[in-house]
Amino acid sequence: MSILVPVADKGITINEVPDRMSVYFEIGECRQNCKGCHSPHLHTQIKDKMSVAAMKSYAQRMVNEGANAIVILGGTTNGLSLVDMKNIIDTLSDVAPVCLYSGTDDKDINEWITDHTGVNWIKTGSYKEDLGGLQSPKTNQRFYRVCVSYCYDMFGTITSCRPNLIDETYKFLPT
Repeated sequence: MSILVPVADKGITINEVPDRMSVYFEIGECRQNCKGCHSPHLHTQIKDKMSVAAMKSYAQRMVNEGANAIVILGGTTNGLSLVDMKNIIDTLSDVAPVCLYSGTDDKDINEWITDHTGVNWIKTGSYKEDLGGLQSPKTNQRFYRVCVSYCYDMFGTITSCRPNLIDETYKFLPT
């Protein structure tokens, strides 16, 4: 069965992943309803959904034109299952490194994403108007680079791997 994703908008951005020009996909049908949300258009129902294959094709075209990352904005707050998100992230990571703006405070969901997908960056935390976004020193949101550590046995066989999250939220703060 093909996953249909409620993509509200797509394009290129230089603001969402530090030091990257990213293909972005804004995922609609958000259920968070954060007070003061800066993207209220993502709350609406999306009539024409996009297949993961079409997302991959679009991302590949943008990478061919110079983009070097992909960012999915609002990926865990819209009713897509974690398995669907895994398939989306893993498919897109065949094209370029992937960042997920999860939009949720649920640590179990964010940990599952970093443990089970090929995501390279993850932004966690819902938007809280009184704390602000990533550019605010008071923000509850965090931006992490995901680094995987491997453990080997004495024969050089990988025995385990575990993602380590490197907090890079500071890269969004004004200097």
